[in-house]
Amino acid sequence: MLRDAKFSHLGIGLAMDTHKVLIVEILTARPFTVDEVLPTEEGGVHIRGQILDFTLKDKDIGLYAAKICLKDNNKKVFGEAAPADINVEEVPGKRIRKFEISFKGNIAEEVFNQADARVLELYVRTQGNAKNIKYGAKA
Repeated sequence: MLRDAKFSHLGIGLAMDTHKVLIVEILTARPFTVDEVLPTEEGGVHIRGQILDFTLKDKDIGLYAAKICLKDNNKKVFGEAAPADINVEEVPGKRIRKFEISFKGNIAEEVFNQADARVLELYVRTQGNAKNIKYGAKA
């Protein structure tokens, strides 16, 4: 899988507590980073990251949806996010867009500290102008 030509970026994360060590690998064909995945006080999940180069072959890349699902069965969905749940901010003078995703509902217990791996799927739009996606309160 790591040698598959369709993946252009690999990210590896490490987390641990007194009971276990968790290694997370992210394979992507787009230059994304996921900088933070945290439970919210309301029981949801908050994700913060970046699109490191939002142009790809002269196409404007825009994040328009996300979901957290079971790694071995992406039909088992724990949380979904639409543009209303996503905030995107362009970094002035750079081709970087920072994003924050809020998964609502009481899903944190199903997402964190589970034996079965969970996957964050990010959906991007590459046609048209991504600046036309209405995020957050504007959606």
